[in-house]
Amino acid sequence: MKTAKALGKEINVSWKDCNEVCYNIKNKNVNKALSFLEKVIKKEQPVKYRRYNKGISHQKTAIGRYPIKAARAVKKVLENAKANAEHKGHDVEKLKITKASAYKSQTIERIKPRGRARTHNIELTNIEIEVREV
Repeated sequence: MKTAKALGKEINVSWKDCNEVCYNIKNKNVNKALSFLEKVIKKEQPVKYRRYNKGISHQKTAIGRYPIKAARAVKKVLENAKANAEHKGHDVEKLKITKASAYKSQTIERIKPRGRARTHNIELTNIEIEVREV
């Protein structure tokens, strides 16, 4: 099996949005997935939300949003996986995404500079992408 992996660790982006973006690019050709992410960043094509869709309005095609920050993070990891496959000597045109997932990393507690020492949490995300030559 000719596979290549890439992992983005502790990225400051919503893990739910990244999970939905990863679900939408899974089992796609790498070049098609990159063009899809570019369209999401430019707000031309929405990401379909299948799980975390409560209170989300309908877009042109389905229930969805334009998670720009998550799409940028996933695109960066996908380009890294593509470069890893190219370095290994795989044919870049035949690459297909076999595994794309995002999950929670650590949570950092921060203090806002206001009265009563209000706190908020920053949830970090790990993004894992695996491509295979078909």
